[in-house]
Amino acid sequence: MPIDVSKLVEKYKKRAKAAAEDWQKAFLEATGIIAKAISKEAQDLYEAKMKDDKVLKLRQKRLSKLTDEDVKKPVREKGSALYSSGIDAKGDKWAPRFKPFAEVIDAKLKELKPKTTDVEANIDNRVKPIAKALHEKKFEEVK
Repeated sequence: MPIDVSKLVEKYKKRAKAAAEDWQKAFLEATGIIAKAISKEAQDLYEAKMKDDKVLKLRQKRLSKLTDEDVKKPVREKGSALYSSGIDAKGDKWAPRFKPFAEVIDAKLKELKPKTTDVEANIDNRVKPIAKALHEKKFEEVK
């Protein structure tokens, strides 16, 4: 007897709530998540997968089956709350991460040459020093 895919989909949807609750419970009980994620083994595996031609071709093939509308559908259905709820939830996490960069900007602003009428000079003397300092700050942890 052939597999009835529509019945499988129905069963899948019916059991999704219980599966989501099981996933949440298991996720919250897990320990060592970050230690595993930052391990050398995890990094090596990630790098290998990102260089694996089969993985990259599969990604490309699956993406080619999507349309812009597929990507836009959740936003159409849930509206701007889809974006803002994520931002609201991450605001407290973002602030301490941005603070060191704000300090760099504040310090650099005090050192900048005054603005002139020469756009190129303003870019060289005002934009580039801030951009360079922010870039250095971003990567100072990995030095």
